[in-house]
Amino acid sequence: MKVKFEQNVLFVVMEKGELFSQDLMGILSMREMENIGIVQAVLGMVKNADLGYRVYFPFHFHAYLGDNNKKVVGGHLFDCVVVTFVEMSIFSSNARVKRVEKAGLLEMDFE
Repeated sequence: MKVKFEQNVLFVVMEKGELFSQDLMGILSMREMENIGIVQAVLGMVKNADLGYRVYFPFHFHAYLGDNNKKVVGGHLFDCVVVTFVEMSIFSSNARVKRVEKAGLLEMDFE
């Protein structure tokens, strides 16, 4: 994984064969990500995606994945293997945010 932090944006390139979940844990442990991070964009090619809906930590990814037959599936992305590369940009902010439970889910709320 390659990363570059510039102003308040973290640029990430996950490389072939890397596990999304391991790279994500590395990103979350970075000093620059001590504040709230909002994913602005992600693109790339992956395989063996673990998608679904289940209880998750307050941070999670929504993903829409397409195949060669132009079928699209979506859900919470728990893990996948990078086939070529995955490029991502994450906006970092020191905004004061908390999570409140609504309908069994954690929704972002502002202080």
